[in-house]
Amino acid sequence: MNGILRSKLDEIDQWKKKVSERESELSKFKNLENDLYSYESKISNLKIENDRINGILKSRLGEIEDWKGRYNQLQVTVTGFEGVEKDRKALEDRCGQQIKQNEELKYMISKLESDMGGYRKSESQLKDAERNNVNLSKEIERLNQLLKNQAGELNDFRIRYNKIEGTIS
Repeated sequence: MNGILRSKLDEIDQWKKKVSERESELSKFKNLENDLYSYESKISNLKIENDRINGILKSRLGEIEDWKGRYNQLQVTVTGFEGVEKDRKALEDRCGQQIKQNEELKYMISKLESDMGGYRKSESQLKDAERNNVNLSKEIERLNQLLKNQAGELNDFRIRYNKIEGTIS
């Protein structure tokens, strides 16, 4: 009986050992379950944090897109200003050329005025010469008339002289 008892006691010890092992396993599983709940809680918190960060990220992406739009608009504006700057430089060049042409025209006008002054002086001298010519023509006509008159008087004197000479002789 001792052998049966011993065998039953051994069997009980084996079952105790198995129960203890199972309890140990159960404790491990409960610890794993607690760890799982802890991880699930952490995952839930991380999901909430992830959603919050995704919201911030979407907001930042919206800001980035807004800044990209502003940048593109500024780029268009800068390009427009570059075009305006090119136009301004072209206008400055044209103004410079126009100023140069104006200076050349002023010089030419000054020269023409100077030449016109010379022409006016020459014209004035020509008119004076024409007046002198008219006056000289009148004087020549007067002198010719005077000469004719004196020639007529001389003829009259010759005729008288010849008459007187003819009567004296």
